[in-house]
Amino acid sequence: MKMLYIKFIILFIITNLGYSIGFAQWNTQIVSNTGNTGIISESVIDSDGNSHIFFIESGNHIMRSEWTGNGWVTEEIFESSESIKGCVLTIDELDKLHFAYYYKYDYQSWYKIS
Repeated sequence: MKMLYIKFIILFIITNLGYSIGFAQWNTQIVSNTGNTGIISESVIDSDGNSHIFFIESGNHIMRSEWTGNGWVTEEIFESSESIKGCVLTIDELDKLHFAYYYKYDYQSWYKIS
């Protein structure tokens, strides 16, 4: 959970503290606290400034959290039969999310979820 928490803090600073210069107050929120959460995570910001976080929960559940402007919406998007070792998340110019993960350390067995 520590990694997800750190990435969220960075995202929150970028998106919600805006572009002001000077002192800002830290604001932290927990996106998910169930299971073994956030050891593997990726995040992006869309063109509206909303954060999207994909993370692995309990080793094989791929979760997606999205900041709606009013709060976080979290859903499970996939359950792998194997323990997931790593992932990558990108966003294209149309704000479409692209996510891939692997469960072998050979870095050749990638599986895509869009």
